[in-house]
Amino acid sequence: MKILWTIIVLSVIAIGAGLAVIFTGAYNVAATDGHFQVVRWALDTTFQNSVARRAEDVTDVPALDDQAMLREGAKKYVAMCAVCHGVPYEARPAMAKHMLPEPPHLSQEATHWAPNEIFWIVKNGVKMSGMPAFGPTHADQELWPIVAFVDRLPEMSEEDYRNLTVQEEEQEKQKTAGSEANGASTSERQTESAQENGAAAATVGMTDRLKFDPAQVTVQTGQTVEWVNSSGVPHTVTADPAKASDPAHVVLPEGAETFDSGMLQPGDTFTHTFTVPGRYRYFCIPHEAAGMIAEVEVTEGS
Repeated sequence: MKILWTIIVLSVIAIGAGLAVIFTGAYNVAATDGHFQVVRWALDTTFQNSVARRAEDVTDVPALDDQAMLREGAKKYVAMCAVCHGVPYEARPAMAKHMLPEPPHLSQEATHWAPNEIFWIVKNGVKMSGMPAFGPTHADQELWPIVAFVDRLPEMSEEDYRNLTVQEEEQEKQKTAGSEANGASTSERQTESAQENGAAAATVGMTDRLKFDPAQVTVQTGQTVEWVNSSGVPHTVTADPAKASDPAHVVLPEGAETFDSGMLQPGDTFTHTFTVPGRYRYFCIPHEAAGMIAEVEVTEGS
């Protein structure tokens, strides 16, 4: 009986202490303040065991060594995953390094997961981790290419990664070159149209290929550039070295102020009027590691 009462008293004390933490705000939820070791162990162990148990139901794993599937997976991974989990042999954006828990760099950590487990995580997401569930917005056949790519990541060289993505990049270059070869350049045509209609002097698209299109435009001082997110994922237009994982990805002429669009959802637009001549290099925060960087050249107005 004494032991029973001891257990009851200790349970009441533990519950009271827990409620005190909950209602007084004593627990620091800041991502800059790490978990206690025992809390981290409990969360990690629960996560791993939960995924392993539920992934047992994923039995229809397709062949994952098809080159077309890997190339499609690379494109989707860069658009949907790289901002947090990185790409081979490149540093992740600073944002990912300050998340709690910090997303694993999958080129190093994916070896710990089987394909069916990777699929379950991609489809269902993970509570309180920042990992979204892509299942509600993507069919299974759209997710398996990501699994194929992630499963291959730990053994993938930088050259292998570039080979998976170079075909699409070359097609994009050919498309741009073809449009510029026919008469005036894209930026020149946009500038002429803007002068006639009073619109933005140049328009830059943000694509599903994680590119600014065109990657370089020229305007005059006092003119405006408009960015249009024509893709299916969020982007930013950021010319602020303090927000870049590599400050070299931003170039501003002397006397020019930094600018940042904030997160632009699909269909959103952003404009900026340039008053200082010179070269401006800017980037997209979520896709900096994927090379989503472009430039605006500003010349003196007439």
